[in-house]
Amino acid sequence: MNQSNDVCETKSIDLFPVKEFLKKYKPGEWIYPAVIQRNLKLYAKDAYAALDALCEEGLIEQYYRIYCPYCQQYLNQFFRVVNEIPAEIFCEDCDNEITNPLEKTYLVYRMLKQN
Repeated sequence: MNQSNDVCETKSIDLFPVKEFLKKYKPGEWIYPAVIQRNLKLYAKDAYAALDALCEEGLIEQYYRIYCPYCQQYLNQFFRVVNEIPAEIFCEDCDNEITNPLEKTYLVYRMLKQN
């Protein structure tokens, strides 16, 4: 493996440890940036930079997920682009309306293929 391909040029992040960590994920499984951050002891901005670089490589893809501020659960809906997020949305768990859902949106990633 060529180590130079495993460096995120824009942020000088070594992608090798991230790719190694992601080997435990199967295609279709969800990856939460906080898990990468915690397990690899990265700053949040570095975890996101690494995950964005892996999106560009086609290993994973980015989605948006809404978090309910009332019951502290993620909604069971994933949105590929921000424009897909409705202006009005209700939590499936507590049935509360989530106002300003864009403010409660988090990035998650889905594994596309084994590395």
